[in-house]
Amino acid sequence: MDLTKIKNLTDEQLISLFRNPTITEEIKKRVLEEIKLRELKELKSVVSKDEIEFSKKEILKLIFLPFSYRLHRKNLFEKSWSVKRDKQFWNYITLGIALYTILLFIVLFLKNNI
Repeated sequence: MDLTKIKNLTDEQLISLFRNPTITEEIKKRVLEEIKLRELKELKSVVSKDEIEFSKKEILKLIFLPFSYRLHRKNLFEKSWSVKRDKQFWNYITLGIALYTILLFIVLFLKNNI
């Protein structure tokens, strides 16, 4: 088999070739490399900047309704998940909780002064 023609095979052909028990280890390694390369290309093309960053509406929901984070998490991460997106999510939730804490202290301070 000519190993340079592996790139011309379809995904289904690559998978069936990899599963074939009669092929040599060298061919199996090359097929596996090609499968990984194709998956990597697909992943890079699918992930875009819009999926990583939150919209203004989502940010406001996270900041002003931080205690319903489970609902937010379920809805926001249905489409895609990434480490950066998860870190941003928790930063906005923390900011919202800090905002509510400050507001609570202001209310308690004003209540005691009246």
